[in-house]
Amino acid sequence: MLGDEDVGDGDRRRRLAAAVDGLDPVAGRAVHDAIARAEGPVRVQIAGRAGTGRSTVREHLQVSVREHLEVSVRESLLSSAGVHLSVVTVDAPDVPDPVLDADVVVYVLPTRPDASSVHPADRAAVVAANPGCIVAVVAGGGARPDLGPTLPVHALDDPRFDAAVAECIAGAHRRRLDVFARTLAEIPASPAARDVLEAALDDAPTGTSGVHP
Repeated sequence: MLGDEDVGDGDRRRRLAAAVDGLDPVAGRAVHDAIARAEGPVRVQIAGRAGTGRSTVREHLQVSVREHLEVSVRESLLSSAGVHLSVVTVDAPDVPDPVLDADVVVYVLPTRPDASSVHPADRAAVVAANPGCIVAVVAGGGARPDLGPTLPVHALDDPRFDAAVAECIAGAHRRRLDVFARTLAEIPASPAARDVLEAALDDAPTGTSGVHP
């Protein structure tokens, strides 16, 4: 095998690409492209209407999410992909609503005296967002609004919010590695290069998304 225990997953993937490239340059390029997609930044959109505290949430996550991820997925995520945070505005006058299609969407709701009251624009945006992973936060605290039984809603100062966002980011990265493994399985390659790819896939630990050539 190409890897050993003291080599990180990112290095293993690049060594796999180099080995395939030496046997089949076309397949090798496909492996390199698949690695670039797998290791690109995990995109996090912080969305909501103007004035709800999205920038405050972004500043909070710049620190708190990194701390959580450094504990749980330091080598598999932070050393390769990283996290890209962006702020987008929903229901702005004369501007089309953004497409909420990031790996993770953090939707920021205003604090209201009536916790069950949700603005129609917020409700529509949450419904239309990529269903893969959404975390809603009531900026500044407050009780849980009525957004359905399965959607996690936390106040910004609730430690569970940080953990929920970190887990969503880690989950997005795991899904990306699953896609990477499926891509390797489908790359057309010469017999020798195919043997290297299949050996890498066969050597992946059971129950994980990693590929350990």
